[in-house]
Amino acid sequence: VEDPCPMPRSRCHRLRAFIRKIKAAARRHRITVHIVPSRTVRTVFAKEGAVNQEQRAAVIGRSFPELAQRVPPHREIWMSEDYRMPIFDSLALIYSYLKVKRRSKETHAQNYS
Repeated sequence: VEDPCPMPRSRCHRLRAFIRKIKAAARRHRITVHIVPSRTVRTVFAKEGAVNQEQRAAVIGRSFPELAQRVPPHREIWMSEDYRMPIFDSLALIYSYLKVKRRSKETHAQNYS
């Protein structure tokens, strides 16, 4: 689950309450939930030259060739968001989590080898 806001705001309060409910429901079903700050997603993709949603989708398409043809096309500012973009937003969250997890395992392994 993405932590949408590092600073407390009224919308953030509602979102955090919603995330707590998701975590509680997951716990009842013995599902592990990881919180990934939105800042982490931006940082991971910035290292790959992707600073916006469209560029993040392109990075995912290059990393997973089977998704390349599904990457939403470039959109002009007056166009509505492509219906596939939420899928790529979710994939960006997973991609970021896995990159950070792999990096921490590599650092841990280097420290103990």
